[in-house]
Amino acid sequence: MKIARNRKAISQSLDLFIIIAAVLAVGGIVTAAVFSLAGSATTNSFLGVVQVQAAGGTATGTINSFSITVKNSGSSTITGTMTITFGGTVEASGSNLPIPTCSSGTAGIVAVTSGNTVQLTCSSLTLTPGEQVAISEGPVGTTTALTTGWTIGTKYTVTAALGSALQSIMVTA
Repeated sequence: MKIARNRKAISQSLDLFIIIAAVLAVGGIVTAAVFSLAGSATTNSFLGVVQVQAAGGTATGTINSFSITVKNSGSSTITGTMTITFGGTVEASGSNLPIPTCSSGTAGIVAVTSGNTVQLTCSSLTLTPGEQVAISEGPVGTTTALTTGWTIGTKYTVTAALGSALQSIMVTA
């Protein structure tokens, strides 16, 4: 007597296809995690320094011109007053400096108070993601050079702040 069996199994090609699909799925998840391709829907504010230049004055410890370009490298718009702070500076009294130029067309001011750090500011800035702004001071001439007290060849911190975004870089005088 013959017993009829109804056997059903996965073919070898289907089995191979399932294994390859599983390996690719795990590989895709690992790749996305390593390269941060998957994330939350939150936004962030981040300033990146694109370029910075400083030119020395005729007297030791002075700057004749300074410029910095920063970019909104985050995913949200940043608004407010951009403040560039020259770390390690102590301004002498009686300095007569021109108004800094802000590439966005907004007016800038330079805060020069005897014995305090030097700050360049541009108010009412709005930087959308990917947008950049340049702030420059000078040339200020030999009689009105920005007295920084910086020593040539020494590194100092220059900080750019706009809204909640902050970026510090080291500049060699």
